[in-house]
Parts: sequence; structure tokens; C-alpha cells
Amino acid sequence: MKLNLTDFTQLKNISEKLEEKENDNNLEKEIEILKNQINQLLKQIEIEKENAYKKGFEDATKSLEEKYKNILEQKIKEIEASFNDKSSAEIKQAQDTIEKIQNSLKQHYQIYLAKISEIISDSIAEILEFLYIYEKDPEKVAEKINEILEELREFKVLKIKVSKDQNLELLQKFLSNVSLEIDEKLEGNDFIIEFDNGKIENKFREKIEIVKDEIKREIKKLSEI
Repeated sequence: MKLNLTDFTQLKNISEKLEEKENDNNLEKEIEILKNQINQLLKQIEIEKENAYKKGFEDATKSLEEKYKNILEQKIKEIEASFNDKSSAEIKQAQDTIEKIQNSLKQHYQIYLAKISEIISDSIAEILEFLYIYEKDPEKVAEKINEILEELREFKVLKIKVSKDQNLELLQKFLSNVSLEIDEKLEGNDFIIEFDNGKIENKFREKIEIVKDEIKREIKKLSEI
């Protein structure tokens, strides 16, 4: 008799296969999870790289900006200092040049003024000499002497000196009551009246020189710069 026994060997194989399949599925899941985690890590690394690059770029940019800003400011200061030094030197040179020109102009002006003053005073002296007192005018001389004698009549007259240019005889006619004599040092209408207590000199040239000096002083005073 033959026993009809069930073959459990096949069941065992099936079970093993099912278990193996389940393990494979679990492994695939684990692998998938690991792959996702790896991908997330890679993305995070990329983000960190970008952030690090960005921060490094910004820091480097800021550092370079600060560096070149300082260099630029230093260059500006150097250029300003150089410009100021150059400008100061040019201004000083211009001031010196202007001062030299002013001194030169002032010197020429003083020379020109002295010449003009001399010309004016000489011209006025010539005009006065021509208009006011005509040389060898005995009548004018006598008139002036009489005028002085009248003013100083309380004083005693010792002598009256006239210049050699005068016609003594003609002059004496106008001054009949006084004694006249020639003084070789006098000229033109000059005369000297000697009193017992002093004398009066009428020297035309001296008066003219006084007038000329006064004219020169006035011109110089009015023309000062």
C-alpha cells in the first residue's frame, strides 16, 4: 500500500520565497530612504556651498571696497596737498611779482613826480619872477623899502644895501631921505635894510626857493600812494 503523503517541501520553499521577497521589498525601501536622505544632504551641501560662496564674495567685495576706498582717500589727500603746495607757491610767486611791480611803479612814479614837481616849481618861479618883480625896477624896490620903513618907523635905519644891478642914482631919487650903497652879493631887486637893532633882507632868489620847496611839499603830500 502506498501512502499518499503531502509534500511540505514545496510549502517550505514558498515560505522562504515569500520571506525573501519581503526582505527584498524592505531592502528596496531602505535603499530608497537612503537615496532620499543622500539627495537631501547633497541639496543641503549645495545650499551651504552657495551661501559660503555668497558670504565669501560679499566679504571679499566689502574688504576690497574698504581697501580701495582708503587708497582713493589717501590719493585724494596727496593730490590736495600737492595742489595746495603748488597753489601756495604760485600765489607766493604772484604776490612777490606784484610787490616787485608795485615797488618798481612806485619808484618810477616818485622819479616822475619829482621831475614834474621840479618843472612846476620852476615854471611858477619863472612866472612870479616875470609878473611880480621885474629885475632892475627901482620904482618897485623903492616902494617896497618905503613900505618897510613906514611899518618900522620907530627903529633907526643905519644903512640900506641894494644890488649892483640897480641904477643907484635913479633909485636914490625914489629914496631921497635914506642912504643907499651897493652890495656885490645882492642881485636884481634884492635889498637889505639894517636897523640899529636888526636887519631885514629881501632876497628874491631865497623867496623863490622857499616857494618852490613849499610847492614840492604840497605836490608830494597830495600825491602820496
